[in-house]
Amino acid sequence: MRNIVSICLVVAFIALSGFAFTAETSFAAMGNQSLLNSNKVTTLNNVATTAGVETSTPLTTIVGNIIKIMLTLLGIIVLILIIYAGFLWMTAGGNPEQVDKAKQWLTNAIIGLAIILAAYAISGFVIDNLFAATGTT
Repeated sequence: MRNIVSICLVVAFIALSGFAFTAETSFAAMGNQSLLNSNKVTTLNNVATTAGVETSTPLTTIVGNIIKIMLTLLGIIVLILIIYAGFLWMTAGGNPEQVDKAKQWLTNAIIGLAIILAAYAISGFVIDNLFAATGTT
């Protein structure tokens, strides 16, 4: 179980980092051309407005919100794992095997928290650069 949680956290971090790098390089390749003023985006906004969909929110804000929601959910999972580890430790009753199991869960949860914080910092940096590259605020 411990390996599955660790692997899931690493895969989530790599996926978020890969997305952030891809988005950053694609926006950097656009140069000074504003994403919001391109003909394709304007056409899509017109179609969305005709369909009754709100288009006032920029793409970078939507992506940033999705990433923050995902990282928040991962943070809640880490909190639950820390509480579970504390419960295991408190109910060990002097059983050294259960104490070691609780310590391992707690260690993995702390490592997961460090990965989540790193992913949050990296995604925040990338989203800020996307705002700067597209000229949005």
